Amino acid sequence: SFSESTKQLYYRAFTERSEIDSGKWRTTVVLDLQTQFFAEPQHSAGCLRENYSETGDGKSARSSGCVLPREDGPTNIPLISKGSQRIYPLNANKGDIIISDGSKITVSCAPGKNSMENFDSKEEVKCTSGGLQDTKKKKTTFKKLGCEDPLREDIIENGNCYNGFTDISIEYKSDAGRFPLITVCHDGETHNTIFTRHILHGASIEAAEKSNNRPSFKPGPFYKGISPQPQKAYSQKEQKEMVKKL
Repeated sequence: SFSESTKQLYYRAFTERSEIDSGKWRTTVVLDLQTQFFAEPQHSAGCLRENYSETGDGKSARSSGCVLPREDGPTNIPLISKGSQRIYPLNANKGDIIISDGSKITVSCAPGKNSMENFDSKEEVKCTSGGLQDTKKKKTTFKKLGCEDPLREDIIENGNCYNGFTDISIEYKSDAGRFPLITVCHDGETHNTIFTRHILHGASIEAAEKSNNRPSFKPGPFYKGISPQPQKAYSQKEQKEMVKKL
């Protein structure tokens, strides 16, 4: 789940090409401001079964595992990961996350100063006989694994990208690791985005949160000295006026 400042990067996107090829999902999305999203080939089917909590025969592990319900979870959903990979719900599970019996997951909050409500900055949880146990082997529930505040991304500069422009990572950074959301190649002199890269998880795309809300544009630490500021140009009022002129 993205914060409002990140969701604005998606609202004007449309799908140019999508296909499923040998269990892999590839999608190219192009923004009308010449910003490109490239979804690279995903994990193999076997890896998907592990990360997305399916059983060996490809069926849902709901009957023998632990359910992290979408509709009855904590107010502020935590990051859910296994190793260096985030765990996402499968389309077939309608937004719920299923953890197979005996498996361990890590829950954490981002950024680092955002603590968990009932634990420290992160907690390892195990599914045992259909129930969750914390590291002290005490029973817990998904509702108790929430964060004190909503997840919020960090914006980190990682050196150079194409032609000497700045490589910027928009990511969740927690005590469990760094989980990239979008990588941006940014021209700081002209304040243009050269391209962006973002992975779309085809096995979970139908479980995405759907809302009619349109978040406001937030420039972050960029676009200094620009007048008027981009958030005005990206407002609904200004864009409606632009459409009328077109």
